[in-house]
Amino acid sequence: NRDLNLINIYGPCECTGYVLAATLGDGDEVHVGQPLPNTGAHVIDAYGNPSPAHCEGELVLSGAQVGLQYLNNEKLTAERFGQLNVSGPTARTYATGDVAKRCADGTIKIVGRRDFQVKINGGRIESEEVETALMQHETVSQAAVVANALPDGSKQLLAHVQTSLEPGQASGVLASFL
Repeated sequence: NRDLNLINIYGPCECTGYVLAATLGDGDEVHVGQPLPNTGAHVIDAYGNPSPAHCEGELVLSGAQVGLQYLNNEKLTAERFGQLNVSGPTARTYATGDVAKRCADGTIKIVGRRDFQVKINGGRIESEEVETALMQHETVSQAAVVANALPDGSKQLLAHVQTSLEPGQASGVLASFL
């Protein structure tokens, strides 16, 4: 029987590297830890104020690692990147979309998402974007996309569509279309 630790690191691609880290031992509750040097991690309520300990809010990152913008996507850049003055000088920030809470010891725990983004095989997918793409097909009148958990714990993306295609054709035709 060995004592093993897990190093849990968190860093969205909108930052140039990892921004939070934790060392977890056997039996520890999973969390993403505390900010690394030159990084800020803030749990912000719906009014842009810091959330008290144990209260949920959106995880907002600040510091040298935060990127500048999304390429050719001004709308999403305006939604996610901004400025924040929590304590000290105003800093460039990135709103992650992750719902988090700060524990009494200062560690941060991710508890969900504020949008419909799902992570499958390490990639982030906006289910609404897939729905929009499906609706572009001339035979589709309605579309809903969800992440489905498999028995092994992995996820797959499922699209439910109303289409004029024959049931045996829809899957292949729409997969080729996407």
